[in-house]
Amino acid sequence: REEGPRQPRLKELLRVDPLLPVVIVTGNRDLDVARGTLKQGAFDYVAKPFDMNVLERIVGAAVSRRGHATGRG
Repeated sequence: REEGPRQPRLKELLRVDPLLPVVIVTGNRDLDVARGTLKQGAFDYVAKPFDMNVLERIVGAAVSRRGHATGRG
């Protein structure tokens, strides 16, 4: 299966900063793509439409994880 358009960007972001918690927000609801993206290191995968409260919790968790990983949390 070919990579989706976001996977190369994800790989580049994680190459530059392996501790960066990347949240992918997309209109693609394909579960295989979501699983593959998470396996490649994304913190989370959110398909549109989404509940803004859910996205806020995910981003909060990502920021918290980043703080703990860098010793700032």
